[in-house]
Amino acid sequence: MHKKWMMMAIALYLSFFELSPHMFSQCGDSQCGEMKKHFSQQDLGEPTIWSDPYLVPEIRLKVTERSTSKPIGAAKIYMLYLWKHFRLPYYEIQDGKWDKAYDVITCMTNESGIVQFPKYYVVPRGWYNGDQLRNRLPEFLEIEVKYKNNTYWITKNQLKKIHEKSIKRPIELKRPDKFKPEIKMELIP
Repeated sequence: MHKKWMMMAIALYLSFFELSPHMFSQCGDSQCGEMKKHFSQQDLGEPTIWSDPYLVPEIRLKVTERSTSKPIGAAKIYMLYLWKHFRLPYYEIQDGKWDKAYDVITCMTNESGIVQFPKYYVVPRGWYNGDQLRNRLPEFLEIEVKYKNNTYWITKNQLKKIHEKSIKRPIELKRPDKFKPEIKMELIP
């Protein structure tokens, strides 16, 4: 009897590790963690309303030191898929307000400073679906890319260019405040 339980425990153990997702999976030359859904709003529970999915294409970035153009290898890069959703009531604001939420994935650069994020369908979600929602449905906004203390944005217009495969040369990601961090991040074809 003891041997039977031992064999069952071993089989269960092996099946668990075979079916469980790996901490980092391959995305081209990059290693990526698993996507964390509505990461910023997990304390709100499960969403109650969803909008149409927005396809974010596969994105390749090159990460270098601005001053030397030296590639930054083994860098952990975060990609946040941002959308807005309407919240009501919202503490002191009785009429509600728009709030941001995001899904997030982490990928590592290879030795050439290249990181590749897989294509992803962002499904904008919301946690309020009451009478006062009116037509204020969740809506995809943009992509935020983070490395250490640096934040960069990929706009819907840039995503459209990636979809259309119209990027022929690297495009530096810019910040709305025009600040140029010591790390250069570029969209590459």
